[in-house]
Amino acid sequence: MNKQINPYGITFEEVFGKVDQKLSGEVIDIWKKYNLLSKGESGMERAQQVAIIVKNKNHEIIGISTAYSTYVKQLKNTLFVFRCMLIPEYRYPGLLTKLTVITRDYLEYIHKNHEPLCIGLITEVQNPKLAKYRREAVYPGSGFSFIGYAKNGNQVRVYYFKGAKI
Repeated sequence: MNKQINPYGITFEEVFGKVDQKLSGEVIDIWKKYNLLSKGESGMERAQQVAIIVKNKNHEIIGISTAYSTYVKQLKNTLFVFRCMLIPEYRYPGLLTKLTVITRDYLEYIHKNHEPLCIGLITEVQNPKLAKYRREAVYPGSGFSFIGYAKNGNQVRVYYFKGAKI
């Protein structure tokens, strides 16, 4: 696993396609604790979508990003559906953006070997504060562009991999 370390002891670990039963259990426990599993959603299935895990200096999971590929009819292409979270006490300024960028870059690096081929990432902004205060058409930190609203009113944003063709 590739680890990126910073002065605060926070690490980012690439685990896409390498999630074992132990890690599945850990991330499912976190999702349950913070009510992040939808009614009827299989935590086991979603755990296989984990791309990056963030750990504190005590090696406890404090953040998770997930991705799975899907065909987006509106864009007529296959993209990774991207989600991420940080537990509340670790929502430091810039950490969510860092998790997003690390996940984005990792998925861009591996996308050439992924079937079906994904041309980028798509996400729905579920954080009300982020949606209210970050109104840029293109997020400067991550490069995600606004493309419209979901039926529930959440912003939908997309990031295309370098050289993506539509």
